Amino acid sequence: MCVFMVIYMDAQVLYFSHLGVDKGLSQSSVYSIFQDSRGFMWFGTGDGFNRYDGVQFTTYRFGASVQPLCNHFTAGVVEDADGNLWTGSRNGLNRYNLKKDKLERVYPTKDSLEMDNWIEVLGKDKEGYIWYWDRNKNFYKYLPSSKDCKIIALKGGDGIFRQAYLDKTGKIWYNSSSGFFSYDIWSQQTDSFLQDGDNKSLRYMTGMVLDDDGYLWMGGLSQLICFNTHTLKEENLPLQLRAEGKEINTLNWHRNTLWIGTMNKGMLAYEKATEQIKYYKNDKSNPLSIGSNAVVAAYCDLSENLWIATD
Repeated sequence: MCVFMVIYMDAQVLYFSHLGVDKGLSQSSVYSIFQDSRGFMWFGTGDGFNRYDGVQFTTYRFGASVQPLCNHFTAGVVEDADGNLWTGSRNGLNRYNLKKDKLERVYPTKDSLEMDNWIEVLGKDKEGYIWYWDRNKNFYKYLPSSKDCKIIALKGGDGIFRQAYLDKTGKIWYNSSSGFFSYDIWSQQTDSFLQDGDNKSLRYMTGMVLDDDGYLWMGGLSQLICFNTHTLKEENLPLQLRAEGKEINTLNWHRNTLWIGTMNKGMLAYEKATEQIKYYKNDKSNPLSIGSNAVVAAYCDLSENLWIATD
């Protein structure tokens, strides 16, 4: 059974408080987690966009007249200057309109069954543009105030793209089945690194995160990679981390620690300064342990609680 939970961090001791469909979550498969400027937590699930106020859930869905995949939300949520939330689904780009308290479809404007409309939101730049991509052929930048939308064709690889990450400097890092690339949203320049001949595990990347020192961590089915964005070279990892850094679903950086959500080994916490790894796994005899060893998403809120979704 899929379970959603919260981690409270206190003096290096983790306490897990569980939330799920029994508490009002619309669906047990959670793909995105976000906290808005008002303090509400939001969860994009396989059937609805959920707001949590600390006590109860409110679920937002599109009506029966809209293709059901529009209610299957994907990774990535961002808030604009007006407090509206932008998130993708398996059939387009959606906006939660704060003033109207409702979901609205932004792209495509007409209903479609095409899987090319699978959208993931990457972030927001300093000019207010919302950046998103279709994991297939294009990046998009959309300005809410003017509804101006620009399309940027992806370069590199063979058209089969896996993951993308927009960092604070304005670079989008993304990988394909044949290599690893960056796109600078200001200079519009695309660069390539670590091509397929150098590291075949790049084709299986499932998560990316940039740490405070400028190291980009990429994880996937077969390997964890640390890429130095200053030297533009791959860094060597400690032996233990190389051995454990496999079958990764998601990555999160917090408190000088890399949080690694795995497919079946629970949550790993790698403390960069000490090079120590801590393990958090399900213990059926302990109700405060993690609910499942399959971790699919993670997010740190403003109160420094780490929220995770498990499968």
